[in-house]
Amino acid sequence: MKSGALSCPKCGGKLVVNSYYSRTVIESDGSNLKIPIMQTRCIEKACGRTHAMLPHFIMPYKRYAASVIESAILSFEENGGLKHSDCPAEDKTISGWKEQFKNRGATAVNQLQKILYDRYDRSISMIKLITLSLIERLKILTEPLGPALCESLIGSVNIILSRYSSGYI
Repeated sequence: MKSGALSCPKCGGKLVVNSYYSRTVIESDGSNLKIPIMQTRCIEKACGRTHAMLPHFIMPYKRYAASVIESAILSFEENGGLKHSDCPAEDKTISGWKEQFKNRGATAVNQLQKILYDRYDRSISMIKLITLSLIERLKILTEPLGPALCESLIGSVNIILSRYSSGYI
């Protein structure tokens, strides 16, 4: 990636490539995959923050691939518990993902509504959405923003929210 092509999400300054580091990601079969992560630095003196450029299939602060986490959350919601999940993570870890998704997912729904209204002058009725599961709400809200940006819903939502500097799930 060319230095200066990205903007700092904190101050809007230009980002330059600072370094690379290796990160281990756990796949659905329990295998580990090492991938390089680019670290950037803001050139603005008042800021100077560093940012890791994570690919869409990795969630910040998580060891498991986003698709593994999404699959475990879907399994949890559809089956009403952990016993039917084939995820290699511990039950406590999956419960934590579920709780985090519930909290951040609700914020993501609000942010997606705001993006649709502010950028595209469109809105989707909350009355229509309120009876749906969180996953279904996210699917409906991402559809008007174009085709899926990656194979996982959480990855697509994270890309959209990052694009509009609203955070991630």
